[in-house]
Amino acid sequence: TTAELLAHPDIEIVVNLTIPAAHVDVAMQALAAGKNVWTEKPIAVDRESIPYGTPVWLASGGPTLHLQRLVLAQDTGSAITGAVRADYFAGWGPQAADVAGRLKQALQMWVLWPK
Repeated sequence: TTAELLAHPDIEIVVNLTIPAAHVDVAMQALAAGKNVWTEKPIAVDRESIPYGTPVWLASGGPTLHLQRLVLAQDTGSAITGAVRADYFAGWGPQAADVAGRLKQALQMWVLWPK
């Protein structure tokens, strides 16, 4: 279980790559257990082009948000169609909603496929 994993003394850091709806709960459980937490924001993709769980490197110079990061394809949306389209999860709350509403910018994506 999650509780058993978080109680394990050899686990020092939790890499939180859960679906957006679970991010806060998992992060708070890990922090309460005294663990370091790294939570990355996922992207929504066209599942016909990029399967869920695929690592993707994003690069964008703005103007709304500067991105240079590794994310995982973990979600989809009806407006996300085609191989070169992604929706970046900007977070929760009014500030995140403001960023997300303005987040239409050029983006480079490198899908990391295993050899």
